Amino acid sequence: MTAVEIKTNLHQLIDKEEDVYLLSKIQGILTKNTISINLSNEEKEAIEEGLWQLDNGKGIAHKQVVEM
Repeated sequence: MTAVEIKTNLHQLIDKEEDVYLLSKIQGILTKNTISINLSNEEKEAIEEGLWQLDNGKGIAHKQVVEM
């Protein structure tokens, strides 16, 4: 998956999301603003694992997840 494809997918997901708490967490991650957002160790580990999976071609397409 290219950077453009990932960005497009993220834009689509964010545009559909209505959960303010989740959106603020995403914003904190993207801006590296740890003051406005406090992630638990489990959340940090899950994000790190997800990023590792994406980097290693083990991600699942959003469409597949929705179908599950």
